[in-house]
Amino acid sequence: MKYVCRPFRKLIVGVALGLAIFPSGAPAQVKQWTDEKGVTHFEAHDTGKTPSPRAGNADSKGTLGVAKVRIERSHKSITLGDNDSSYRNSSRWRFMGSDKFGAQGFISADVPDATKTMVLFFDQRLWSLSITYPENILGSWDKVVITTSEKYGPPKTNGYSEATWMDAQTVLNIKKDYRGGIEIMIVDIELRDRYNSRSGQAAPKF
Repeated sequence: MKYVCRPFRKLIVGVALGLAIFPSGAPAQVKQWTDEKGVTHFEAHDTGKTPSPRAGNADSKGTLGVAKVRIERSHKSITLGDNDSSYRNSSRWRFMGSDKFGAQGFISADVPDATKTMVLFFDQRLWSLSITYPENILGSWDKVVITTSEKYGPPKTNGYSEATWMDAQTVLNIKKDYRGGIEIMIVDIELRDRYNSRSGQAAPKF
């Protein structure tokens, strides 16, 4: 078995669970129950609804987190769906690890303005991009959320540290990390779901 370093394992788990807010490309319901020993359990269930093929149409109008226009799939010249060859052969990117399901991760500290950049591949295609900026580079947390909301519409949010948007192909997640940074993650839904299906995590239980 190939060694999987801890940051890569954390990234795999976070993305494989579909960012929790939108598993399998559709909103989820979370069932909470307590067993006879007093232990509380959480179980995620897909609603069974299929997302509209065109983000922002009448069916999705007013739904928090459903983007009103297609989410951009490139950032800093890194694009979802890229082949992994240019990353494997680049001195800018350091191999983080792989898992038995076909996922591989790379990390870079050589992206302008960013403090950390991680990319995750599945079947040689770029599945997830996670990039962290110092908050002052982006202006402020509130400014980032407002600007992104003006473009994509109201997000699905916890109100203070995380905001998420999705369309039929892509999930965009912005998170405040309380170390003075803001993490931006974009995820390819098809590749994420394919990984979830292969790894048996399509219906995660917590």
